[in-house]
This record gives sequence, C-alpha cells and structure tokens, in this order.
Amino acid sequence: MQILKEMVLHGYLSNNLALYSDEATRLNCCLELMLLKKEVNENSKDWKKLCDKNNTSDLGCVVKISKVKVDIINIISNMVYEDIDLSQLEENQSVFNSLEEMSKLLLDFSSCYKQYERALYVWFLKQLYMWKGIHWIEIIFTQLGIGTKYPLFGKLKKNNIFRLLRARTFHDNSFNPFVGVYGGNTYMNDIQCIMRHKSSVPLNNCSRNIYHKIIAQLFPLINSSEHHLNDQSQS
Repeated sequence: MQILKEMVLHGYLSNNLALYSDEATRLNCCLELMLLKKEVNENSKDWKKLCDKNNTSDLGCVVKISKVKVDIINIISNMVYEDIDLSQLEENQSVFNSLEEMSKLLLDFSSCYKQYERALYVWFLKQLYMWKGIHWIEIIFTQLGIGTKYPLFGKLKKNNIFRLLRARTFHDNSFNPFVGVYGGNTYMNDIQCIMRHKSSVPLNNCSRNIYHKIIAQLFPLINSSEHHLNDQSQS
C-alpha cells in the first residue's frame, strides 16, 4: 500500500493496469484512503488528465471510481452531522442541495461507464442505509416531485428496490419509537408543536391532558444529560 501511495504522489502509476485485477483493487483502496485524507493534489496536471471524461483507460476508470465514491461519502457524512429536522424537511434547502450534488456525481460517472451504473447505484443505496437508515431513505425518496427535480432519483424510483419504498412522515407509528409508548399521532403532533414553540407547562396539574406536554419538556433535558455524560467520560 505504501508503494502505491508513493507512486500516486509522484505520478508513476502504470497505464498498463488491468481493470479486473488485484492491483486495480489495491489501487482503488489506496486512492480512496488518500482522497479521504486529502493527500492527493487534485490540481495537478496528471490527476486532471486521469479524471478527464475522455480518458477511457482502465487506470482512468479506477481513478474516477475512487473519486466519485469519496465525493459521495463526503456529502453523506456532512448530512449525518447536520441537524436535519425531518418534520420540516421541505424547508431544509441544504438537504436538497446535497441530493442535487450526489445526483450530478452519479449521473456524470454513469454517462461514461454505463456498465457499472447498477453496481454504483447499489453501492450508493448501501451507503445511505449504513449512514442514515431505511426510515430516512423512505422519507427522502418518497417526497413528491423528487423524481422530476432530480432525474437520477426519478430513474431509481422505477427500480424494484425503490418501488418497494413506502411514504413515511415523521409522525408515522413505524418510524417514531415514542408512539405506542406515549400515545398516538395526536399526542405526537402536540409534542412536536410544543417543542417547536418551546412553551413551558405548569406541572401542578396531574390531568392526563398535559402528559404530552411533560414529555415534550423532557426531551431537551434528556439531550442535555446525554451531552453532560459524554463530556464527563471524555474528561
């Protein structure tokens, strides 16, 4: 791996690389690692030549596969650490900007290497599933108009896998783990409303009508306690 790294850094990669070989697999792993660590000079003439769409060599293919995978992972990881309110998804433009970026990356690659299109899309879905989960995938990709706005995802929705996705909302019983414990959708709607408006509730009334208000006030306390415990464990 170190030898490959040195060859990448100094531009000594072999143009005689066989695509279906152990060497190509090792180079792919090496490039992905280097790109993630930002150890590749992507402005160099040699690198730009390898990434050029007109470069149809096996070496160019390995480089472009490595690059598109890392670019997609970087976008997904940014989405993971972003505070996304699924109950107000339509107002979150950054999510749709990320989807547009991923759609463009996947389309650009598949336009050059049609034979790897399906494998790349399966890999893409696997990454989303591992990083975000099936519930998030269903909420995002069953949005009305997403296929029109992003042609790639419209194409994927015709796939058997995407046709099996069913529309979800944040309040669906099968999505929200608190439903069934604290009440039905009506209670969860009340809880969400209270949390958004951050209203306080006097707790001198034991009426069942305020149970959902008490629960809503507990959520930030639980979150605060969790952060405190994490800080304590790291200190």
